[in-house]
Amino acid sequence: MIAGEIPPRRGSGGHPSAASLRVPGFKKGGEDAMVGIFGGVTTRILRLFVCLVGGYLLLSFPFSVDSVGKTALISVVAFVAGGIRISLGSAARERKIEVDSSGAAVFASALFLGPGGAAGPAALAALGRVLLVPNRQESFRASAYEVARMPVQAFMAGLVFILAGGDLSVPYEAANVPGTLAAGIAYTLLEALLGSGPVVLGSMAVGLASGYALAAAVSVLPGFAVLVPALPVAAVLFSLVRRTEQTGKEEQQPAAPTKQSLIDPATGLANRRYLDMFIQQEISRSERSGQPVTILLIDIDHFGKVAAQDAAVADRCLAALSSALKGMLRDYDLVARYKEDGFAIVLPETDSAAAYETACRLHSAFSGKLLPQRVTFSVGVATSPYHGASVDDLLASAHHALNRANFSGRNCVRSCHELARAS
Repeated sequence: MIAGEIPPRRGSGGHPSAASLRVPGFKKGGEDAMVGIFGGVTTRILRLFVCLVGGYLLLSFPFSVDSVGKTALISVVAFVAGGIRISLGSAARERKIEVDSSGAAVFASALFLGPGGAAGPAALAALGRVLLVPNRQESFRASAYEVARMPVQAFMAGLVFILAGGDLSVPYEAANVPGTLAAGIAYTLLEALLGSGPVVLGSMAVGLASGYALAAAVSVLPGFAVLVPALPVAAVLFSLVRRTEQTGKEEQQPAAPTKQSLIDPATGLANRRYLDMFIQQEISRSERSGQPVTILLIDIDHFGKVAAQDAAVADRCLAALSSALKGMLRDYDLVARYKEDGFAIVLPETDSAAAYETACRLHSAFSGKLLPQRVTFSVGVATSPYHGASVDDLLASAHHALNRANFSGRNCVRSCHELARAS
């Protein structure tokens, strides 16, 4: 019998692909960084303050807009950009850079609309990130904080840009480069302090540069010249990103084992791979039901000599013994070949005494009586949870009992329960 679920593998975490911002207390970013600097209570107060300021900026946003048309334009672009993350470079060489398009849109709105006018596009960029990014799982509280903090960052970046001499009407001019750099530094520091993850300098630099280019394009070009090509390109990029992430997820998932990969070809029994999975499944079921599960390990005595003399005869011995064992067991018991000269039998819902009786009955019926060589065998018996609560511990206990059988002259049955009573 081969049935049961295949336990999932734990994936291994990847290595960072770029250097993170190494500012004391900012190593992890987000709330972890804030807790490291301010402590838990102060962090909650700071986050509440950010939410209140962000809410105020959003309420006052309609009164801060000068150009309704271009504000609406950059708001649409910001929302769509929130759901897109573009990968640059090679992941295989660990030079991959993830560009946060929402951050680029927020920075562009700060340079083009100023402190007050940037709040709306910034909130929409955060909303796009929350709603459109595939497989993003955050609580409502975390998502609300994200929507509130982005306007605060946009406000501060726009304010620093103006204080550093920047001109909102012509952000692309060379005279505004110092203001742009100062605004970029302010935005990066706030992202490290208030954001939800570590700040990667390479990704941040590319994102801010893209935001500067977007602000220049919106300032120079007519609205339709930005919006008409932007939406199809964004839709294509968004579709590609979703497809790429889905493909990567499918590649990370291990292929389900086939029936052939779980069967020993010489005997037609389950192999060691399936045996381990079956024992784990039965141990888990035993923990839930309170019923014990027992394993019998069977070693054919002096099987190496038989195999050395005639490999074909050795194979027929294995086939004869495996067929005989299966014929005397229940349908839901498992017989598996766990090594070259040995079998394992898993007896669900069977205690030590009943399992010992079963082992003795099998030994009495078949040991030294099966053709073609009339080989004898020894048996070790162990029961979970008494002799091991894990697969490895249970197998080790059964091996111990089997070794005692071999030391006793072979061709006998020994159980851990019996050995414990004798000691």
